[in-house]
Amino acid sequence: MKDWMIQGIGFVGLILAFVSFQNKQKQGILFYQILASLAYLCHFFLLGAFTGSVMNLLGAVRNGVFYQQDQKGSGGRFWLYFFIAAYIASTVWTWKGYYSLLPMTGMIAGTISFWMKDPKWIRLIMLISPPCWFTYNLLSGSIPGMMTEVFNIISLAAALIRFDFARPAAGRK
Repeated sequence: MKDWMIQGIGFVGLILAFVSFQNKQKQGILFYQILASLAYLCHFFLLGAFTGSVMNLLGAVRNGVFYQQDQKGSGGRFWLYFFIAAYIASTVWTWKGYYSLLPMTGMIAGTISFWMKDPKWIRLIMLISPPCWFTYNLLSGSIPGMMTEVFNIISLAAALIRFDFARPAAGRK
């Protein structure tokens, strides 16, 4: 497959990831993150970056589980620990050197953040992930992946300011 097509699939993931953090509700964040993970699963697979591909497969499943968990109001800590263990096992399975630890760390931070109920904490804890993924993307040759992480930081910061740290104007609530 042509390199521009592989990078194009990653750009679809970039757009979806950026849109995800602009949602005010957790459900919207998770929905767009599922779609972004599926795009990146394909992107990394085609790049031969299998740790990133498997991490995104697990990320899509994780976000689907957390989405359903919120709908049903159940789940507890089981899924949190299950996915953390799955990321560690997948890293061992797809090991290509110490840089394989980068997406694992990013996904564990994402898992902890998406397990949270409060969107503010989702965004704050998620700030751990972009530096890990940026470095992995750089080493894997993922141009849209690197751009996604820059946009993720910008999007997270904008959403934190917009939803979490902005004070209402005088007279408004």
